[in-house]
Amino acid sequence: MYLRTSIHPTVKWLEQQGVNFSTMDYLYQDLETFEKVYTSIVKEIIKATEQGTVIYAVPGHPMVAEESVSLLLKASAEQGVKTKVIPAMSFLDALCATLGIDPCKLIYN
Repeated sequence: MYLRTSIHPTVKWLEQQGVNFSTMDYLYQDLETFEKVYTSIVKEIIKATEQGTVIYAVPGHPMVAEESVSLLLKASAEQGVKTKVIPAMSFLDALCATLGIDPCKLIYN
């Protein structure tokens, strides 16, 4: 299991449950741009799939503002790596609920 970042409230719970995982936080510290970080994440995850099934978890919905997931899906398709996206609530869902707004009405009105 790989986490894009350990900066999330759920991480403490994972640790308490004894879940083994690695994070990509070191890439944010070592590399100069998000583009380089995300490219490096994709390379590491694809390489890890050579050893078996891999879980790559991100905060919120993997298809909302998650460039690393978009790049990973593209690379996986190109290299024949089977993927499955499991949705989760994004920060936008929580924000809209808290503010009591429908984002579609903001866009189309």
